[in-house]
Order: sequence, then C-alpha cells, then structure tokens
Amino acid sequence: WIDSDHYVTAIGCNLAIASISKPDQYEFLEGHSQPITAFALDKNRKVIASGQSGKESHTETSTPVIVWDIASRQQIIVLRGHKSAIKCIAISEDARIVAVTDQVSNRISIWDVQEQDLGCFLQTPKPASSIIFGGCFKDSWLLHVTCQNSLLEYTINDTEPLISSLM
Repeated sequence: WIDSDHYVTAIGCNLAIASISKPDQYEFLEGHSQPITAFALDKNRKVIASGQSGKESHTETSTPVIVWDIASRQQIIVLRGHKSAIKCIAISEDARIVAVTDQVSNRISIWDVQEQDLGCFLQTPKPASSIIFGGCFKDSWLLHVTCQNSLLEYTINDTEPLISSLM
C-alpha cells in the first residue's frame, strides 16, 4: 500500500499503481524488459525498487533493478550487476540503501542510492531466502537475512559491512 487508497503490484514487465476507490484509475511504471520477479517499498512509501527475471537483452551481462520515486513516478537509478533473476529486494527505512539478491549467487548487493553506487557485497553461506532491514541508525543499517534454517544479521556501516551476530 502506498496510502489508504493506492497500492502497487507487478503486472508482467510493469509496476501498476492503482486506486481501490476508483478502479479505472491506474498508472504504469514502465522500464523493465522482462517480467518483474521482486519489488519492495520503503517504510515511508517514497521509493520502490523492482527487479526482473533476466537480462535486458542478449548483449547485456547483468539483470537490472530499477529504483523509482513514487511521487514523480520517475526512475531514480538503474542498479546493474546482478547475475540472474532478482529474488529479493529490501529498502532501508531512510530509503538510502537497497539490498538485492539474485537466484544463483550467494551474495547480497548493497547499493547506496544517495551515492548512486554499489557499496559492497555481502557473502552468505547459502542462498538467501529473504532479506529485510531491521533498523536504521545515523550511519548504519541492520539487515536480517534468512538462509535455510539460519537467521543472519549484518550491520552495514556506510559501505563497510560487518557481521554483528548470527541468530
């Protein structure tokens, strides 16, 4: 839900923002070339990040994730470098950090939207089945990751990740 009347959903290669009270009113966020496999909204409902099932074309080397500004319905940045279909996306409370996993690698890409750059990779022991931010502090963020029967917690300090505890 974006607000009490509007929600977002993936329909093929597009994100649709629709109204409950006026079902004939909807907008599409267009930019993906493959079906969307994952998307996430930040806590304040200002940013959406969406990832797709494959590369944009046979000449591309990675699968993109698009970060959108909800108010303007415009792309903020396209995050490139993921090896396969996007599996999970999480956005920090302050919408500064986007975490992304794909289907084949055991790594989580940590993107700094403010700096518009890849901050780092987190290597997990097994593929992540879910990721979610658990807290936002002045210059650090907690990321919770499930890998099979394990819950991992990472502390990300600006762009220097540290494993703070395994639960």
